[in-house]
Amino acid sequence: MKPFLISLLVVLSACKQYHPTAAVASSTKNIATLAGSECKNQNVVYVTQAASAVSWTLEQVKGRSNEKSSITAKNPANGKIVLGKGLLNQVSGVIQFSALATSSGDPVRDRLLQEFLFDSSHAAAFRFTIEKMIGETSAVANGASVDMRVAGTLELGGRKSAIIMPVKLSEKDGIFVYSGAILLNARESRPSLNAIDLDDKLKLIESTLGVTFGKTLSLDFNFQFKNDCIAKS
Repeated sequence: MKPFLISLLVVLSACKQYHPTAAVASSTKNIATLAGSECKNQNVVYVTQAASAVSWTLEQVKGRSNEKSSITAKNPANGKIVLGKGLLNQVSGVIQFSALATSSGDPVRDRLLQEFLFDSSHAAAFRFTIEKMIGETSAVANGASVDMRVAGTLELGGRKSAIIMPVKLSEKDGIFVYSGAILLNARESRPSLNAIDLDDKLKLIESTLGVTFGKTLSLDFNFQFKNDCIAKS
């Protein structure tokens, strides 16, 4: 056999044994489940959908009658979270709530909440910064859910609170759902974990509405995200 034919056979044999590194990476279940095959080896950005919002409740006692009730309101949310390489336990993001769209069922009360509680003129009137997920879970299967904890910072009307709360995370057909609830001490003079100093703001609203608020601010988060891949920075 001629020398050049022998050389050609050696080259073709070597090519048959070659497996691209990218093919191995694309089969990683954690990345394929959360991000889709088109997102391999990239950070994955999930953007909020229209249904995303936070619902919150303040207990109140009305005038001399001591009649107990509560103010329940809702604020739409928009923002995004980023999963490092598509991994669920490598999450960060910022969610902004629309202070001017506060909905409690009373237009006068809504205006007071917007102006005094949220300070809607403030750059960060109402937002939640997700700093990290606490837990070993790195993926959730389509149609399933996992329980984890999230650590972050809540900003409300220029005040800040470090928070840690349990969350349920699920994904179905490219929609990533994040839901969690937390009770905050809203009248803590020296804010600590899961506490925020809103006492002066609440007193302004109390004097106008003729009610007395309790100490607890209950927050229920429900975010829906759709994935949108971006190249790794």
